[in-house]
Amino acid sequence: MAKTGEPNERLGRYELLRPLGQGGMAEVFLAKTDSVAGFSKQLAIKRVLPAFVGEALLAARLSHPNICQVFELGEVNGQYFIAMEHVPGSTHNELLKRARPQPMPVVAAGPQGTLVVDSEPRARVSIGGRALGTTPLRVPFAVGTHRLRIDDAGGSHQLIINVLEGRETTIKDTAD
Repeated sequence: MAKTGEPNERLGRYELLRPLGQGGMAEVFLAKTDSVAGFSKQLAIKRVLPAFVGEALLAARLSHPNICQVFELGEVNGQYFIAMEHVPGSTHNELLKRARPQPMPVVAAGPQGTLVVDSEPRARVSIGGRALGTTPLRVPFAVGTHRLRIDDAGGSHQLIINVLEGRETTIKDTAD
């Protein structure tokens, strides 16, 4: 697959304007096509390797509001391509870079009914509305069932803690 995508490079009736992305199966370009009476349309051109033409044929048959519309599956000088709707926006990698990870709290049962609670720095921990402090934190529990609440940037987490005499402590996340 030629990896040029130079401005004004043509692929059949399409002018490749700039690269949008590249993967193992294809490279994608912002392109435009011009027609009669000054009509011009921007679209995406996906140049695919010959080994993936069968998959491109299947993709071209799909029609759904959440899938880009395919206008043409073509070939020029041995280069196969899909002309498809261009949906402006961020790439998957750009979205991942902007997304803030939301850590889940870590709660582990220690010896003799002690609970170790860790989450984002300074997440608030409470039992039955009574504040215990901020994480990281060690909390002693008496035998019985307790409701633990952890409030951090990831949201609110409700845990049910069962401390049994002479047995392990069980922890159940009730997910708010």
